[in-house]
Amino acid sequence: MIDCKRLPALLLLGAAMSAFAANPAKPVKSIDFAQTKSGSFSVMLAFSSDPQAYFKAIEAGPQAMVALSADAVRRGGVVNTTLVFTGCKPDANQQCNVSVQYKLVTSNGKVTQLPDAAVWSRAAPQAGAITPAESQMRIAIEAADPLGVYEVQASVRDLNAKTALTAKAAFTVMP
Repeated sequence: MIDCKRLPALLLLGAAMSAFAANPAKPVKSIDFAQTKSGSFSVMLAFSSDPQAYFKAIEAGPQAMVALSADAVRRGGVVNTTLVFTGCKPDANQQCNVSVQYKLVTSNGKVTQLPDAAVWSRAAPQAGAITPAESQMRIAIEAADPLGVYEVQASVRDLNAKTALTAKAAFTVMP
Protein backbone atom coordinates (compact mmCIF):
# COMPACT_ATOMS: atom_id res chain seq x y z
CA MET A 1 0.00 0.00 0.00
CA ILE A 2 1.24 3.49 -0.83
CA ASP A 3 1.41 5.92 2.07
CA CYS A 4 1.21 9.45 0.68
CA LYS A 5 1.52 12.22 3.23
CA ARG A 6 1.92 15.93 2.78
CA LEU A 7 4.67 17.26 5.01
CA PRO A 8 5.60 20.86 5.65
CA ALA A 9 8.94 21.72 4.13
CA LEU A 10 10.35 22.54 7.56
CA LEU A 11 9.68 19.00 8.79
CA LEU A 12 11.39 17.58 5.72
CA LEU A 13 14.51 19.63 6.40
CA GLY A 14 15.27 17.60 9.49
CA ALA A 15 14.08 14.23 8.24
CA ALA A 16 16.54 11.41 7.71
CA MET A 17 15.52 9.39 4.66
CA SER A 18 16.58 6.01 3.38
CA ALA A 19 19.25 5.77 0.69
CA PHE A 20 18.28 5.14 -2.88
CA ALA A 21 19.27 2.18 -5.02
CA ALA A 22 21.66 2.33 -7.95
CA ASN A 23 20.38 3.59 -11.31
CA PRO A 24 17.55 1.48 -12.75
CA ALA A 25 18.00 -0.52 -15.93
CA LYS A 26 15.61 1.76 -17.83
CA PRO A 27 16.09 5.48 -17.23
CA VAL A 28 12.97 7.46 -16.41
CA LYS A 29 12.22 11.18 -16.47
CA SER A 30 12.81 11.91 -12.79
CA ILE A 31 12.72 15.71 -13.10
CA ASP A 32 10.22 17.92 -14.89
CA PHE A 33 10.15 21.65 -15.45
CA ALA A 34 7.09 23.63 -16.55
CA GLN A 35 6.58 27.32 -17.15
CA THR A 36 3.95 29.69 -18.49
CA LYS A 37 4.21 30.96 -22.07
CA SER A 38 5.46 34.29 -20.78
CA GLY A 39 8.05 32.45 -18.69
CA SER A 40 7.16 34.45 -15.60
CA PHE A 41 5.83 31.51 -13.53
CA SER A 42 7.81 28.26 -13.39
CA VAL A 43 7.78 25.04 -11.37
CA MET A 44 10.16 22.11 -11.09
CA LEU A 45 9.25 18.68 -9.71
CA ALA A 46 11.93 16.20 -8.65
CA PHE A 47 12.47 13.34 -6.21
CA SER A 48 15.01 13.11 -3.42
CA SER A 49 16.03 10.83 -0.60
CA ASP A 50 17.62 13.67 1.36
CA PRO A 51 15.33 16.73 1.40
CA GLN A 52 17.67 18.70 3.67
CA ALA A 53 20.55 18.45 1.20
CA TYR A 54 18.18 19.13 -1.67
CA PHE A 55 16.87 22.36 -0.17
CA LYS A 56 20.45 23.49 0.44
CA ALA A 57 21.19 22.75 -3.22
CA ILE A 58 18.42 25.18 -4.23
CA GLU A 59 20.77 28.01 -3.27
CA ALA A 60 23.40 26.61 -5.64
CA GLY A 61 20.96 26.52 -8.56
CA PRO A 62 19.27 24.03 -10.88
CA GLN A 63 22.40 22.02 -11.75
CA ALA A 64 23.01 21.18 -8.09
CA MET A 65 19.35 20.20 -7.68
CA VAL A 66 19.55 17.87 -10.68
CA ALA A 67 22.67 16.23 -9.22
CA LEU A 68 20.82 15.38 -5.99
CA SER A 69 17.66 14.07 -7.59
CA ALA A 70 16.76 10.39 -7.29
CA ASP A 71 15.18 8.17 -9.91
CA ALA A 72 14.88 4.83 -8.10
CA VAL A 73 13.87 3.48 -4.71
CA ARG A 74 13.91 -0.02 -3.26
CA ARG A 75 10.85 -1.58 -1.65
CA GLY A 76 10.77 -0.46 1.97
CA GLY A 77 12.28 2.92 1.02
CA VAL A 78 10.89 6.42 0.95
CA VAL A 79 10.87 9.00 -1.82
CA ASN A 80 10.05 12.67 -1.32
CA THR A 81 8.71 14.95 -3.99
CA THR A 82 10.48 18.25 -4.15
CA LEU A 83 8.54 21.07 -5.76
CA VAL A 84 10.18 24.45 -6.28
CA PHE A 85 8.79 27.50 -8.04
CA THR A 86 9.59 31.02 -9.13
CA GLY A 87 7.54 33.95 -10.35
CA CYS A 88 4.23 33.77 -8.51
CA LYS A 89 2.00 36.82 -8.96
CA PRO A 90 1.49 38.88 -5.79
CA ASP A 91 -1.90 40.38 -4.99
CA ALA A 92 -2.51 43.98 -3.84
CA ASN A 93 -1.09 43.05 -0.41
CA GLN A 94 2.07 41.51 -2.00
CA GLN A 95 0.89 37.99 -1.08
CA CYS A 96 1.16 35.01 -3.43
CA ASN A 97 -1.48 32.28 -3.49
CA VAL A 98 -0.20 29.12 -5.17
CA SER A 99 -1.55 25.60 -4.60
CA VAL A 100 -0.79 22.09 -5.84
CA GLN A 101 -2.70 18.87 -6.25
CA TYR A 102 -0.52 15.75 -6.40
CA LYS A 103 -1.52 12.57 -8.18
CA LEU A 104 0.43 9.30 -7.95
CA VAL A 105 0.03 6.60 -10.59
CA THR A 106 1.61 3.26 -9.66
CA SER A 107 3.11 0.79 -12.13
CA ASN A 108 -0.12 -1.25 -12.07
CA GLY A 109 -2.27 1.80 -12.86
CA LYS A 110 -3.62 2.53 -9.37
CA VAL A 111 -4.24 6.27 -8.96
CA THR A 112 -4.01 8.13 -5.65
CA GLN A 113 -5.06 11.78 -5.74
CA LEU A 114 -4.33 14.03 -2.79
CA PRO A 115 -6.34 17.11 -1.79
CA ASP A 116 -5.02 20.57 -2.62
CA ALA A 117 -1.99 21.68 -0.64
CA ALA A 118 -0.31 25.06 -0.29
CA VAL A 119 2.73 25.80 -2.42
CA TRP A 120 2.99 29.39 -1.23
CA SER A 121 0.41 31.48 0.62
CA ARG A 122 2.39 34.34 2.07
CA ALA A 123 4.52 37.32 1.01
CA ALA A 124 5.85 37.04 -2.51
CA PRO A 125 9.44 35.74 -2.64
CA GLN A 126 12.13 38.01 -4.04
CA ALA A 127 11.87 38.28 -7.84
CA GLY A 128 13.72 35.41 -9.51
CA ALA A 129 14.20 33.45 -6.27
CA ILE A 130 13.86 29.66 -6.57
CA THR A 131 11.59 28.83 -3.65
CA PRO A 132 10.66 25.42 -2.16
CA ALA A 133 6.95 24.74 -1.76
CA GLU A 134 5.44 24.98 1.72
CA SER A 135 4.31 21.35 1.45
CA GLN A 136 5.85 18.35 -0.23
CA MET A 137 4.67 14.77 -0.71
CA ARG A 138 6.35 11.78 0.95
CA ILE A 139 5.82 8.34 -0.58
CA ALA A 140 6.62 5.21 1.46
CA ILE A 141 7.13 2.12 -0.70
CA GLU A 142 6.07 -1.01 1.13
CA ALA A 143 7.35 -4.56 0.58
CA ALA A 144 4.16 -5.62 -1.25
CA ASP A 145 3.99 -2.62 -3.59
CA PRO A 146 4.40 -3.47 -7.29
CA LEU A 147 7.76 -3.03 -8.98
CA GLY A 148 8.10 -0.69 -11.96
CA VAL A 149 7.69 2.94 -12.89
CA TYR A 150 5.56 5.26 -10.74
CA GLU A 151 4.53 8.70 -12.00
CA VAL A 152 3.81 11.77 -9.91
CA GLN A 153 1.83 14.62 -11.44
CA ALA A 154 1.83 18.01 -9.74
CA SER A 155 -0.93 20.34 -10.93
CA VAL A 156 0.20 23.75 -9.71
CA ARG A 157 -2.08 26.79 -9.76
CA ASP A 158 -1.16 30.45 -9.26
CA LEU A 159 -4.57 31.63 -8.09
CA ASN A 160 -3.69 35.33 -8.31
CA ALA A 161 -2.52 35.01 -11.93
CA LYS A 162 -5.31 32.55 -12.80
CA THR A 163 -2.81 30.20 -14.43
CA ALA A 164 -1.99 26.51 -14.03
CA LEU A 165 0.99 24.30 -14.82
CA THR A 166 1.47 20.55 -14.65
CA ALA A 167 4.81 18.90 -13.99
CA LYS A 168 5.15 15.11 -14.33
CA ALA A 169 8.09 13.02 -13.23
CA ALA A 170 8.68 9.33 -12.53
CA PHE A 171 10.76 7.04 -10.37
CA THR A 172 11.30 3.30 -10.47
CA VAL A 173 10.50 0.91 -7.61
CA MET A 174 13.09 -1.86 -7.44
CA PRO A 175 13.23 -5.09 -5.38
